[in-house]
Amino acid sequence: MALIACRECSKQYSDSASACPQCGARVKKRRLWIWIPLSIPIAFILFAVLRTRAPDEDEKIRARDAIDLCWSKQKTKSFDPSTAQFVARACETMEEDFKTKYHVAP
Repeated sequence: MALIACRECSKQYSDSASACPQCGARVKKRRLWIWIPLSIPIAFILFAVLRTRAPDEDEKIRARDAIDLCWSKQKTKSFDPSTAQFVARACETMEEDFKTKYHVAP
């Protein structure tokens, strides 16, 4: 049993008392033991929330990949000029749709 100083009147009293016997000021008990078990699940939940991507993020990634694939195929294939122009226009349309849907350039 130790003596502690009262915050209000600075008199000393036992740390097991619930209030100062001189002035009646209540002792603030720290309940750290409550927060220790709760902090582990809270940390896991917070980690899961921060690591989870938005539902449309996977769709956005797939759309970007499709646009990149379209342009790479358009450049590497030996198309005749009209077919190359048609594929290029298809790639441009995909980019425009991406910009309209996500409001950013792919």
